[in-house]
Amino acid sequence: AMLEAEPALVNVQPAQRWSALHQFSQAGNEAAVEFLLSLHADKGAKTKDGKTPLDVADDSVRSLLAAG
Repeated sequence: AMLEAEPALVNVQPAQRWSALHQFSQAGNEAAVEFLLSLHADKGAKTKDGKTPLDVADDSVRSLLAAG
């Protein structure tokens, strides 16, 4: 609900750590990844270590992140 009310929060990365997309990608949560992507989550967001959500993704969500 918070993201729907304030869509800009979808790409927040405190101190360049993992975004929500990084976290749910790593956890393999397909529904959450699809939801975040529908809110235009940045698939190219990099952590301070240079990792994108695709770099840390579980196999179950790789195709969602690689599409488009």
